[in-house]
Amino acid sequence: MSELEQKLGAMTPLSVSKTDGIRLQFTDSWLLVRASGTEPKIRVTAEAKDEARARQLYDAGIRAVTESIG
Repeated sequence: MSELEQKLGAMTPLSVSKTDGIRLQFTDSWLLVRASGTEPKIRVTAEAKDEARARQLYDAGIRAVTESIG
């Protein structure tokens, strides 16, 4: 998980919470990367004020997970 944390931290968020996965807070958006507690899955969720920013964060989250486990 520490490699994933480093990759996500490189996105320079305003804050990082590890309460339930890794949640990055940005001025206009947030990204959550969380391992499922019941399935062998990692969930990536992004929310932003516009779809392009949400897609950008989501893609960056997927890339960070893929590089960390691959």
